[in-house]
Amino acid sequence: MNYYAISAVILYMFALIWVGVRGRRLAGEGRMFNVFGRRAGVVRATAGYLSLIGGGELLTLSQFGYDNGLGVLWFLGGIVAGFVVLAFVGDRIRSRAGAIGANTFTGLVRAEYGLTAASGLGSVYLIALGSLLTIQFIVGGDLLSTVTGLNPSITSIMMGAVIVSYLLAAGYVAVLSTDVLRAIMLSVVLFVALLSFQVHGLRVDRLAGAEYGALPISDGMTLLVLGVFGVICAADVWQTAIASRSKVVLQRSMFGAAAVFLVVGSLIGLLGALTRQLVPHLGTGVSALVAASTHAVSPEFAPLMALMIIGAVMATGDTEIWVISTTLLGLRKGSPSLGEQDENFQKDAKRQTRIMIPIVTIVAVTLAFITRNAQGLYESLLILLTAVAPGVLAIVFGISNKLAVSASIWAGILSFIMLAIAFRLSIPLSYAFLPVIGSAVLLGIGLLSSAVRQKSKTTRAK
Repeated sequence: MNYYAISAVILYMFALIWVGVRGRRLAGEGRMFNVFGRRAGVVRATAGYLSLIGGGELLTLSQFGYDNGLGVLWFLGGIVAGFVVLAFVGDRIRSRAGAIGANTFTGLVRAEYGLTAASGLGSVYLIALGSLLTIQFIVGGDLLSTVTGLNPSITSIMMGAVIVSYLLAAGYVAVLSTDVLRAIMLSVVLFVALLSFQVHGLRVDRLAGAEYGALPISDGMTLLVLGVFGVICAADVWQTAIASRSKVVLQRSMFGAAAVFLVVGSLIGLLGALTRQLVPHLGTGVSALVAASTHAVSPEFAPLMALMIIGAVMATGDTEIWVISTTLLGLRKGSPSLGEQDENFQKDAKRQTRIMIPIVTIVAVTLAFITRNAQGLYESLLILLTAVAPGVLAIVFGISNKLAVSASIWAGILSFIMLAIAFRLSIPLSYAFLPVIGSAVLLGIGLLSSAVRQKSKTTRAK
């Protein structure tokens, strides 16, 4: 570690102490601890949406850039399109959740569609966010290990301990505050990346050359769709939307997230592409992200870049720990009906969330010890989120057929499970649409049968 890296560590720790101390004062009230009092502004909300740029996205975007050059734009385009769609329809959920006092998307679904739909969607979020959280500890632990020389298992535990310390103190106030820190750290990473492009002379005209694998149009379209629904169906995106102050804030922050994500994601992809030009062949088990932090960046800046990425990964990890914990609590019977104005409910939610946070963290760190296939986990969770997209869209647009929505969600889950077992979680992109087709068919059958029954009742009444 050099002076740049040591200075970054000191500044980051002081920032986290400030987040914990100041956030503890703000989070004294239950509503602030749980959903930031539903008053997050444009800056905090935009930073919150950028929680999607975590270990999985850094790993995947840099690897796509390394493998396919400009092909990374397919996936980025899908993510941008997802934010644009939510800018127009996202306030439906924010308003409905505020009206009944639901703190989470699953809490809203529990109140409006019943336990069957909520438990299905909650299961998806737990699996998807659990996989993402495991990825954060894999990626962050590996990078911190390269900087400090410590065993990755020890560095993962260190990361988890730091995150738990400030989450217990400040709750969702801390989550949104570290999201702002992440935006700053990613800016530093991108500045270093741009400097690296200049120093090494990235040949942009070669990004579609033969040295990068040609991405088939069908795979590109699949990545586009996975990117769209990876945003629309993401629990952490809905968590920030519910905490937003108003419809205007929600729309502006969604558009801001789309623009920033396009810029940041493109530069991460270019960093992977630059690494391909510098290191044509990666060693066994070496990702493009790790290779970029050691080869694409000058030696004096390499530790600094690694630490900035670790900080961004931790800021994403705390969001996922929070959403997993509150999702579990949001499934409990009757909680949404108590309403936001019931301070006893908010205090009880605060107490139970503090119990869940360390449990979720310990489980995720343990899973990171067991599995090291971060790339496979990430692609599988995108397919899982897409599998329940028809049901999520039905909820967003207020389709009231509870049976059809529940059947659609569970059909997507079961289809994904069968596919995952068949391919041992390494699902090819060519099969990614099978679960969502099953989900859409069940939703269509349910809505059609409901319409037929309604028409029959109307005819008999006449």
